[in-house]
Amino acid sequence: MTLYEAVTDNYDEVSRTLARVEREVNRAIRENRPNVAESLTKVQMLLVSIKAEAALIRIISHPSGLPPKVRSEILDKKNNALERWQAAIDESFRFHYKVKRNRDLGQALDHDVQAKRQTLLNLVSSELEPLITFRNKLAHGQWVKPLNSDLSKVEVSVLQGILSENSLSLKFHNNLIEQLTHALGDLIQSPNRFEAMFSKRFSKIRENRISLASADFASWKSSVRQTHKSFPQLVQAYVRENGWKIIDENGDDVDL
Repeated sequence: MTLYEAVTDNYDEVSRTLARVEREVNRAIRENRPNVAESLTKVQMLLVSIKAEAALIRIISHPSGLPPKVRSEILDKKNNALERWQAAIDESFRFHYKVKRNRDLGQALDHDVQAKRQTLLNLVSSELEPLITFRNKLAHGQWVKPLNSDLSKVEVSVLQGILSENSLSLKFHNNLIEQLTHALGDLIQSPNRFEAMFSKRFSKIRENRISLASADFASWKSSVRQTHKSFPQLVQAYVRENGWKIIDENGDDVDL
């Protein structure tokens, strides 16, 4: 198995796990189990960030992408996931658009290319940076009250950020991060592919930003609950649809 196959397997399994958790959150909402939904939403929050990290490793490991030396320089930023993303974007632009090390990247790129670079960097700041912060708190057991770096008090701004997220907003954040990873993956393979695909990527970025800004979680939650059927109701419907009968010990036809 190659390295790229291994990291692709990791990414695929994280993606599947996130999808399963999203379904379980919806199920908890349908069944009006708020405590379960709240706990699973925190797991969803963790997995969105973990999926992003798995995606980055997969992208920079592409066999026809960046040279091994450049990949190593990105991975050397071991203690800061945000810097890894920023470095992956900048190193990809520098390599594929042939910008020398002694030149400022922002000044060397053409206007349209620089605008695309800025779009990707902005996505890292707006979508990844908060989620990376939340993940670090949750992963250290700060499940209800996130603490500051020296663990001396509650970090109120982070707490407010976590509380502002819900399963619907996290889905839109995940969609935005997916478009970021697709665009960066295009760039790492070739600048021609990046240029050809960017308008499509940006259209989806814009759509998801609009959806995120206008998302009404209360209305969405209400619509999810209206689709709820209990397990006995589902079984009864299945039985009736197949022309079967449910009988009690006396042989009488009964409802579940």
